[in-house]
Amino acid sequence: MRSHEAAWVAELLILLPDVEILSVSVNESHVWSDPGAGSGLVDAVRLDILTSPEHVTALVDALGLSEGESTEHGGTRHRHWIGWSADASREVPVWVRVSIVERLASLVPDGMAA
Repeated sequence: MRSHEAAWVAELLILLPDVEILSVSVNESHVWSDPGAGSGLVDAVRLDILTSPEHVTALVDALGLSEGESTEHGGTRHRHWIGWSADASREVPVWVRVSIVERLASLVPDGMAA
């Protein structure tokens, strides 16, 4: 990834609402293209943001993302919102994923745990 590509991501972050971001990852990646744009992998800059459940709506709305697949791991649910950012760069596609981690309610009723 070129340094100016990372700078576009930084500029995109500056435009977002002032919310808590737990982690940010920026990588050069191959991402599946939009279904309407043809098929196959596209070279892109990938921006991954982990935020808190209280702040996810503000980020998702600001970036115009759609909810993707959720996964569950050991008592937690990982929810993801994904999409392409038209505002980040005119030269390279920027794919964005915003994620949160939620603790799942216990399946054991209160008072029944050993």
